[in-house]
Amino acid sequence: MAEFFIEIGSEEIPSGYVEPALRYMKKELSSFFAKNRIDAEVPKTMGTPRRLIVSIKGVMEMQEDSVDEFLGPGVSLAYDDRGQPTKAAIGFARGKGVDVADLTRKQTPKGEVICAKVELKGRSTPSLLNEYLPQLINEIPFQKKMRWENKVRPFARPLHWVAALFDGKALEFEFDGIVSGMVSRGHRFLNPEKFKIKSLESYLDECKKHSLIVDPETRKKSILEQVQQLAKQAGGHIKEDEDLVNLVNYLVEYPVAIKGDFDSGFLELPKELLVITMKYHQKYFPIWDKKEKLLPCFITVSNMPATDENEIQKGNERV
Repeated sequence: MAEFFIEIGSEEIPSGYVEPALRYMKKELSSFFAKNRIDAEVPKTMGTPRRLIVSIKGVMEMQEDSVDEFLGPGVSLAYDDRGQPTKAAIGFARGKGVDVADLTRKQTPKGEVICAKVELKGRSTPSLLNEYLPQLINEIPFQKKMRWENKVRPFARPLHWVAALFDGKALEFEFDGIVSGMVSRGHRFLNPEKFKIKSLESYLDECKKHSLIVDPETRKKSILEQVQQLAKQAGGHIKEDEDLVNLVNYLVEYPVAIKGDFDSGFLELPKELLVITMKYHQKYFPIWDKKEKLLPCFITVSNMPATDENEIQKGNERV
């Protein structure tokens, strides 16, 4: 059994596009393996604004052989009065690539017909994936797609690379001028260097070295811990907001929570207006005191390291 891995790398995809794309890829790959008689484990998906990732373990290296049954003309047309095959039977057998002597008979609601059983030798899984993956990438549903430069096939945002492996070896296909390989890229700003992938395990090790947290649950946990800690330090707390957390989660690859402040005079405005502005326009977490009143501060989650925190904080406070 082998491991299959694919990473689709692009410009930053809108936050709301990532999870639906990953669900689609998981469903379609599971269906592909099942339809092609290839046993495989349940796909594992991961993603960030710049990459869609699927890994599947326990994949058969060859699809299972199969026998297809084809129904032909009625027996009365297939054989003459002496029981000899007619042109109809001979032509049917030739068309299915079998010897006329190997034809069998089968009873159907329309009467007895001749039948050809064709044995299909299983193909290698990599060869099937090479044919299928360009179609999968092309058909990932996004609310809106775009074309760029001289590209023919649209995508959510411009594609930069596709890393695809089977059993530690690169798959070989092309999608609109992008040739698949075994190379990924690190965080756009912190560690943009390319790195080679050998397996899911090696990929995750390299992600740590290249300032990437590609697992959404791990990233989400980090965001919540940082945000809650900063809110506590500010003398308040944040309210549970799954939608905002999920939105922010797919805006970053290396989350760094930063507290910002604003003029307390703004608190004279209706709190609903302030909350809408912070949450929906700026993607900030409002901070509340024990009496459920807003504090003149907020928390934003940056995709940049803590060394740039002061500059990022000032920029968000100006907004």
